[in-house]
Amino acid sequence: MADIAISDTGPLRHLAEIGEHGVLAVFARIIIPQLVVRELQFQGFWVTLAAAMPRLLTVVPGPGVDSDLVLLSADDLDSADAAVLAVASDHPAHTVLTDDLALRRALKRRGHTVIGSLGIVARAHEAGMLDLTQADGVLDRLVDESTLYLTRGIVDDAKQAMRQDSPSA
Repeated sequence: MADIAISDTGPLRHLAEIGEHGVLAVFARIIIPQLVVRELQFQGFWVTLAAAMPRLLTVVPGPGVDSDLVLLSADDLDSADAAVLAVASDHPAHTVLTDDLALRRALKRRGHTVIGSLGIVARAHEAGMLDLTQADGVLDRLVDESTLYLTRGIVDDAKQAMRQDSPSA
């Protein structure tokens, strides 16, 4: 299950906010456009992420200005999201990590596999990195302590899905 992912700012930020960025190691490698790195630097999370996972994270330059403008006008995305979309277009087999609804919709329209912070936690559980109690705790902290906007109902649905998919449930 350890595949390669391309990440937007959201999942990296939200997991770092609660100190659970280690679950990102469920992926063999995470490709991050330079514009996403800039956002993470501005938000104060890049140093922590880069220091904790230097072999996991691969920074790539974003698309050229013309590509950004085309993607922005077509999908109403900011420049970092447009860079994620462009990198994903170059690597269609890779999973894309985002919590951004507009980017998620644009990616799905193009046939990409997309998961957000909750899906990363679920994958970490499936991979045996977290037991159900630990995964529940991470999900609770995402809704209670991070800047990710989630309703309690969405988190409860994610917990239920993990229980149904868990062989020990």
